[in-house]
Amino acid sequence: MKAIIIGAGIGGLAAAIAMRQAGWQVSIYEQADQITPMGAALSLWPNAVAALDQIGRGDALRGIAQPLGEIAVATQEGHDIGRFQTSQILPGTIGYLPTRTELQALLLDGLDDVPLHLGERLITHNADKDGVTVCFASGREDSGDLLIAADGIRSDIALRLNGERPTHAGYGGVLALSDPVEGHPGTGTGTEYWGRGERMGLFDLKAGRKYWFYMKNETAPEDSATITRAQIKERMRGWPDAIMAAVDATPDDRLIPFSIHAKPAPRHIAQGRIILLGDAAHAMEPNMGQGACQAIEDAVALGQIARVTPPEAIADRYTKLRLKRARLFVGMSREGSLIVHRLPQGVRPVAQAMMRLMFPMVGKVRLRNMYRLPDYRAMF
Repeated sequence: MKAIIIGAGIGGLAAAIAMRQAGWQVSIYEQADQITPMGAALSLWPNAVAALDQIGRGDALRGIAQPLGEIAVATQEGHDIGRFQTSQILPGTIGYLPTRTELQALLLDGLDDVPLHLGERLITHNADKDGVTVCFASGREDSGDLLIAADGIRSDIALRLNGERPTHAGYGGVLALSDPVEGHPGTGTGTEYWGRGERMGLFDLKAGRKYWFYMKNETAPEDSATITRAQIKERMRGWPDAIMAAVDATPDDRLIPFSIHAKPAPRHIAQGRIILLGDAAHAMEPNMGQGACQAIEDAVALGQIARVTPPEAIADRYTKLRLKRARLFVGMSREGSLIVHRLPQGVRPVAQAMMRLMFPMVGKVRLRNMYRLPDYRAMF
């Protein structure tokens, strides 16, 4: 059996490894002309770490990434709203914080004999009961038994399947990786500080560096492109000192602007011989740190199904295993922006107080369900 994968991002590469290990032939097509370093960092929680273990890339992750053992949400003054250790939520586990470039590289190293075709922009695709055919702008054509769309939030394949276009979530900002930060050694901690219509995330990286992000409400997607480091420093006056230290240790050209877009919870993630994976399937706001994690889960679940399932039945099984959980994460990720970015200013202190009270009971239960990788092999 042969799978054609569109997109060589985190989800597409993980799917290629999983499908190859399931005994399938695989070809990947990526429209970029080359795979270049990009992005900042990604949080990989225990569910994604366990998924990477299943495709043989977990130890490679542990060898390069900063362990992430404690997470906190705090006010802009530095007072805790909620704090937890990963091992308290799911004993014996820990998260990791690789850069996006590091994660992509360790997945590329796991491809073995899978061909990766660069500079190939998909023009048309057709699927019927016998298989799939794809055509690219270069004139190349290919055919196989399964088409896996891992081509991101603006996937044309996903648009044809679900009819949903991404919409602006009303906020955006910048991401950055700092140089080593003097006086603030890493402890494997990540903290998100909440203000009024804006927030700052600060996470430890190896070698004393920090990954940080700044988000604020915006009226238009292009607003984030004009944010400067000087503006962020001005906004962060009076916030915890560690924030200013990380911003000071970051060159101006390291700022990566972004504007948050997402889609509603999907109605379909597969149909016939077509499988949607990662952001093509369930593009979510980045508030639970689960975007990349769920793409890797998609890949592992698909690989388990493909080991024992004929191509014509894979879509139904994939839907049964992944749709409900994917919809849950899309919804939870939207909820994560409610207090900072959507509630009226006068209501926010009350909402924060309620979260502080409820988190020890409700929050930890929800996190436990998030962080436990389902046993996809036993589910069908």
